[in-house]
Amino acid sequence: MHRDPYENVYVVLKGVKVFTLVPPYMGGCLKQGFFRKGRWGVEAGEDVIVEDEDRRKDVKWIEDDPHDDAGLLEHVKPITIRVQAGECLYLPAMWFHEVRSEGISVAVNYWYDMEFNTPVYAMSEALNGIIGRENDPNPERA
Repeated sequence: MHRDPYENVYVVLKGVKVFTLVPPYMGGCLKQGFFRKGRWGVEAGEDVIVEDEDRRKDVKWIEDDPHDDAGLLEHVKPITIRVQAGECLYLPAMWFHEVRSEGISVAVNYWYDMEFNTPVYAMSEALNGIIGRENDPNPERA
């Protein structure tokens, strides 16, 4: 589960995509940790994941499994939406989400920048800071 700083229009062309969503103001109730940044590639004909050695570039990610009620705080109630072929989903910026396919599926999406100078963004970030529980194993991270 993660969030993007973009507005997202998501269209399913074939099959079904299942979105699990958590509103931005609930972000402070999700267990967040830092994970090494990496990239996927092919070296000598083999699939490899190359991790970045610079821990300052670690990425904040959600550790909670939205499908495991025991892993979420009692106040977090994920929303599940099935988007079928021919349907469109508007996913607002900063919403936490996870996307899974049911079988083979094809989808396209269009991202566009959100407005960061709105009260909604400021309040969401303030709430996450107040009620958030940071689990950063590297306190020297700048």
